[in-house]
Amino acid sequence: MSIRPKEDVVLRMTPACHLITTAHGTSDLALAISLSTSLAQSVKTSTRITYGQVVVQYLRWCEEIGLPHHYRFPVGTNILSCFLTHDQDKRRASTSQQRTYALMHWHRVQKMPWALDASATRLLRRSAKLTALPALEKRRPVRLPDLQALREHADLSTPGHCAIWAAALFAFFAMCRPGEISVRTLNADTTDRARWSDFSFVASRGARNIASVVLKLPSEKVHGSAGFDRIVAQQRKMPELCPVVAFHQHQAANAPRPNEDATKTGAFSYITATEQRRELTDSYFIKTVNGWLHTAKDEHGVSPGAALQERPGYPGEPGVRSENREFTSPLPEYGADF
Repeated sequence: MSIRPKEDVVLRMTPACHLITTAHGTSDLALAISLSTSLAQSVKTSTRITYGQVVVQYLRWCEEIGLPHHYRFPVGTNILSCFLTHDQDKRRASTSQQRTYALMHWHRVQKMPWALDASATRLLRRSAKLTALPALEKRRPVRLPDLQALREHADLSTPGHCAIWAAALFAFFAMCRPGEISVRTLNADTTDRARWSDFSFVASRGARNIASVVLKLPSEKVHGSAGFDRIVAQQRKMPELCPVVAFHQHQAANAPRPNEDATKTGAFSYITATEQRRELTDSYFIKTVNGWLHTAKDEHGVSPGAALQERPGYPGEPGVRSENREFTSPLPEYGADF
């Protein structure tokens, strides 16, 4: 039987009853889970889901090798080392590191002892770097010709395409991850997503000033629940790629209707052909954008957390990928308009 919601896997995969009593001072499972809830919530929901998947992978591996149940959790040093290294030559070093963090988080949430000390962890990490698959070649950044290719294949008479086009330009010019302005799945918890009410338009004041749109993200990977403002500025010299123009097109096609609450409507949600409101999922966004690029015979591709950055001020030069994995822009017009 699967655990729902998926982000609760780490919290609800508890040790044996006598270990629960030792760790929490009670054999009441519900009480023990409630006592560990705050520890489980120390990471974002998406991270909790990922960590839960690793725990499930570990337990399936235990089944495959026939490991007795009482050896499975807490995980002993030898067992932990075997799991982290058993298919190391078929994975990348980052996967091993993620598995280590996931299992460590599981032990901390359940208040179980972690078998690996700092020196052993460093040795395993070094081993992974030496024996694992080589890192993927870094993809080149998105450039203005890529955006022009998207524009040529976006049907702006379709509300869904309006939303995706606006989201693509917003991610590019606001230097944010596409995953920050979309949702993971349609049934995912959307309490921390950006909403229509988080948009604010700032009109230009005078001929020398430019208009802008601000989107306040309630939650952001770096700033956490403090959120962060993402800002796009008007691009007067290339109106066909202007994020402010795209926002107004999106607003005209998909703005909340009289019976819809702007505080509960996703910022880049859209109206379907059946007049239903639908959230923009990162999978639909990526599939559509990459489809447009493929149709244009553009070899590029994007992902929810991809780093797509061009060297500022030099829109014609090859870009440089940033380490923070953001969808970023060359900002070619900012200095000229200001």
